[in-house]
Amino acid sequence: AERQRGMGAVCSRGGGGADAPVSIDAVDDKTFADVALPSTREAQLDARVNGCAKLLVEELQVDLSVALRFARARQGDFTKAKPFLQADLVWRAMKTPVTQGDCPTALASGNLRMLG
Repeated sequence: AERQRGMGAVCSRGGGGADAPVSIDAVDDKTFADVALPSTREAQLDARVNGCAKLLVEELQVDLSVALRFARARQGDFTKAKPFLQADLVWRAMKTPVTQGDCPTALASGNLRMLG
């Protein structure tokens, strides 16, 4: 199988013996669409995640990026994502940020390092 050079786009088409590299120009539209477009299942998951994130933003008054992270973690299941996010918000409220007063010796020395 000869490697075709063009725009540098070479792909391998599965099946049929050896996977001979094929120029992207040689790939028919159906094959390209199958590779390029998300499956119906992925599209449904995206819709569930987006809907769940919207509900989390409305009910818990959180940023959309935070809501999306928790919605994705629970595959768009609002009944699982909401308590998960609520527990995280409670945990974050209990934690106090580290201030300069918490580590005066390290800051005064000018030598800082992080472990972990």
